[in-house]
Amino acid sequence: MDSVHLLLLNTLEDLANDDLKRFQWFLKQDVVHGFPPIPRSRLEKADRLDTVDVMVTTYDRDGAVKITLEILKRISQNYLAEQLENEIFQKHRSDPEAEAAIEDNPGKLDDKQDIEIEVLQLLKRCQPEDALRIIKKVKRDLNLDEVRKYGVTSKPRGLCLILNNVEFKDIKHIDDRNGSNIDAEALARLFSWLGFCVVMCKDKKKKEMEEVLNIFSKLNQFPELQQCGVMEWAGERRKFIDLDGRIQHGDVFICCVLSHGVDRGIYGTDGQVLPTNDLLLPFTPSNCPDLKEKPKLFFIQACRIDPEQNNMRQEEAQQLRQLEIENKKAIAEMKARNKSLQPDSVGPRISSKEVQEASREPLYSIDNDADFLMAMATVDKRKAYRDPEKGSLFIQSLCLQLTQGCPRGDDILGILTRVNNEVSNNKEKTPQMPEVKSRLRSLLVIPLPI
Repeated sequence: MDSVHLLLLNTLEDLANDDLKRFQWFLKQDVVHGFPPIPRSRLEKADRLDTVDVMVTTYDRDGAVKITLEILKRISQNYLAEQLENEIFQKHRSDPEAEAAIEDNPGKLDDKQDIEIEVLQLLKRCQPEDALRIIKKVKRDLNLDEVRKYGVTSKPRGLCLILNNVEFKDIKHIDDRNGSNIDAEALARLFSWLGFCVVMCKDKKKKEMEEVLNIFSKLNQFPELQQCGVMEWAGERRKFIDLDGRIQHGDVFICCVLSHGVDRGIYGTDGQVLPTNDLLLPFTPSNCPDLKEKPKLFFIQACRIDPEQNNMRQEEAQQLRQLEIENKKAIAEMKARNKSLQPDSVGPRISSKEVQEASREPLYSIDNDADFLMAMATVDKRKAYRDPEKGSLFIQSLCLQLTQGCPRGDDILGILTRVNNEVSNNKEKTPQMPEVKSRLRSLLVIPLPI
């Protein structure tokens, strides 16, 4: 009888008769994936020694150990399971043949139990040289390559552009955004601390916002930056001052938009709406090669609800929803009756020449849509709240979570998940749920500058 048989037998000897019956019952079940149940007839009159023999014959020695550990945990014999793990580990440590077998013929790790048994428990007690061998074994068996991260090493880390619309003087139905400057300064302090060059443009009309975005996508004309009123954050003076030097892109681009908004976009101070997607367009690789394959983050503090929707009485909204449901139902019934119907409307015909010209157009590039992240203060058709004296719920939470998460090495999506949780459970009990749309292709961790 080899040492594994003895270890398993000693373990079963420590089980009371009732626990042994429960142990044998689990052997007849599908307990671990890839380990078939043992037929009832083979265990009907089996004692402890017979049970060990049946397990080793059915699953081989390693399999018998594995299923024994799993069943011991199922029947709440955790102490015996841990004791068996320790004894098996010590056996491998003291057995040169077993040591060589692990080194030369690593087993296939195919599920969670294997990882727990062969990694987590072993690493707690092994010597450094053994730990290195185990880690290599796991990476080789599971093909665990390091998750790709964006490189964030440039100094400064990149640009942080803040578009801060506060005053809407000429628009009767739009109020000024008191408290927005508090958000802007909080963002400036945060991203300056994280090693970014922070700049701000304030109170821009729709067309001016478009011009600012296009200028920042190129960054080739310093006078243009001055003409559009760009200010930079002076950390030592803790305020924004006139831009007095050239700026350039780094490894990350951040754009923070603070304004009123509707479901289709962001208000300029003239009451005109800039579509949300137009914020991103200037920074695609075709328009901004400097940011190709680099993360581009957009944080938007704005409502996403039309004034008409906001003022609509609940009864009227319900009537509209009911009418929409009835229309959809009628259309569905018509389609079911007349599947062969074609519309009477006539669109422009496409000539063969146009088809040939279209075929010569450049193929769609994924890079143009990739590496963007947009985090919005609220979901569609909802309000985003701002305190005139404290700033907005979303921006203040964003600053807090980034301040806590970046030093820990947390990735941006994990941080934004905590922002979602904090804002949706805010102390003021205001109903607000942020939304994150990510096209990032790697993990983004923003390290503190050295």
